[in-house]
Amino acid sequence: MPVITNTAEIRRQNRSRIYKFIYETGGKTCKKEIADSLFLSLPTVSQNLQEMFDEGLICYSGTKASTGGRKARTISINESAGYAVGISITDDEVSFTAVDLKAQEIANTAVQMRFSDSNAYFCNVNNCLVSFLKTIPGDADKLIGVAITLPGIVNPQTQMLEFAPTLGIRNKEISGISECFSYPVQIFNDADARGYAEFWKHNQENMAYLSISRGVGGAIFCAGKCYYGDHFRSGEFGHICVHNNGRMCDCGKKGCLEAYCSTQRISDDFHMELKEFFRCMSEGNQKMILFWSDYLEHLAIGIATIRNVLDCQIVLGGSVSDYMSPYMAELREKVLQHSPFDEDTDFLKLGNCNASSACYGAALYNITEYIEGV
Repeated sequence: MPVITNTAEIRRQNRSRIYKFIYETGGKTCKKEIADSLFLSLPTVSQNLQEMFDEGLICYSGTKASTGGRKARTISINESAGYAVGISITDDEVSFTAVDLKAQEIANTAVQMRFSDSNAYFCNVNNCLVSFLKTIPGDADKLIGVAITLPGIVNPQTQMLEFAPTLGIRNKEISGISECFSYPVQIFNDADARGYAEFWKHNQENMAYLSISRGVGGAIFCAGKCYYGDHFRSGEFGHICVHNNGRMCDCGKKGCLEAYCSTQRISDDFHMELKEFFRCMSEGNQKMILFWSDYLEHLAIGIATIRNVLDCQIVLGGSVSDYMSPYMAELREKVLQHSPFDEDTDFLKLGNCNASSACYGAALYNITEYIEGV
């Protein structure tokens, strides 16, 4: 590893390390602990802390237990020093969530809006964003970033939204979206954003996230980082084949997991929303019970395939996961029937995040960038 000789770079790295250490210790550390843990001199730590106090980035949060002398004051990040906004766009709704520097939701809202691939639509989303920002207390200049999620393959290298079947989009330039907004925006795949939210909560080195909603997708995290693939198509679990020559999928192929397990299948087959479907099934509707058994069978094939390929924890999220808890035992049993290596299904977890997880995860991308850049 090359030795860093640039004084400005050394100072930048020390500042970043100190801020991240304070962040990770959750407001329970003090000046001496920072110096000892990071092998920095007390004058170096003191100088950096003073700069960050002056900039409003950190604050005192309490005191340590007494060891005989004066109690050391504990230091925390100032969560109100900035916030990020995540926007989730689907075929019929736009959701907004604001998150502070401690990854706490501070505001959220949703607007029913039928998707249209037009400047007028995205300008309307921007108008809703501007209105949403006015509801957030504090200075407007504390906004550190805006991130948008879309249900499709987003390629940052080509700056293209390559394919979003539920929105009817192929090969759309991202600039055609971002130019409609009053603020700089980043655009992400919605399943990647949901996965990042769960990754943040579960704190795993390796994890696969399977999202089941109007579309079926996912994300892969390896060694603490999101794995995007060579063409940014990783985690497209919805297009695992679970039934040879089966139901037609929106992607144009047959037998995909998405064709069998998306919430759209429930809407198409029973003409009702999820809440009503699960209520009717719990009341003993035999047709729905048989349907659900078939649904879980195909879902289990998809989960077992992901497990066989990636050999890591799998988190099940999306709108279906809100209703899945009573059926996890049956799903686990079916997964084991298709898994040649596992003797239990401790690797399968339900997601911790709520329906706004795409917005929340998108905002977290900006929070992470901010923390890394302090």
